[in-house]
Amino acid sequence: MSIPVVDLDGDGDLDIVVTGKFGGPVWFENKLK
Repeated sequence: MSIPVVDLDGDGDLDIVVTGKFGGPVWFENKLK
C-alpha cells in the first residue's frame, strides 16, 4: 500500500491518495487550512 501525497486539485495544499486494499485510488483532500 502506497500513500503518495500530491496536490491533485491545484489549490496549493497537499492531498493524500491511498491505493491498495480499498480498491483505490481513494483521494482525501487536505482540509487542514
